Amino acid sequence: MVASEMKNPEHSLWKNTANNLLYPSPIDPYDLKYPDPNKSKKKLVNQENKRDFEKFQLIFRCAGTLVARSILDERMVDLPFHSVFWDVILEKALFLEDVMKIDPVVGETLLRLQEIVNKKHEIEKDQTLPPVEKSKKIQELTFKVNFF
Repeated sequence: MVASEMKNPEHSLWKNTANNLLYPSPIDPYDLKYPDPNKSKKKLVNQENKRDFEKFQLIFRCAGTLVARSILDERMVDLPFHSVFWDVILEKALFLEDVMKIDPVVGETLLRLQEIVNKKHEIEKDQTLPPVEKSKKIQELTFKVNFF
């Protein structure tokens, strides 16, 4: 029952993955109610859609406690975490391919961005090109974002 409440989409805790595994939803800091009213924030049009930061933290802390307790007691808990989330918890190195497992569109976009960065480095390292030509070739590099 507790696990099903933690998976409740109303809380917006988890990102929807293609295989319905759980991965923490990205948090926009401007989309949260901060416990400290002195922190500066951008004003949003729809103030009702803000998630309560303290509640968000509490549910994640509760989820962590539940999972830790279930591991210690060798009990099953119905929280199917994504393998990449486990890698983050275990502090394993992550790669762009891991992002593709969670969100293929964002992952593909990041891979294409990495290709642009690699091309820029190749141009900069090319000793045969004069500085003006390098600058021109770098300016010709383009990148289109697909997920907006």
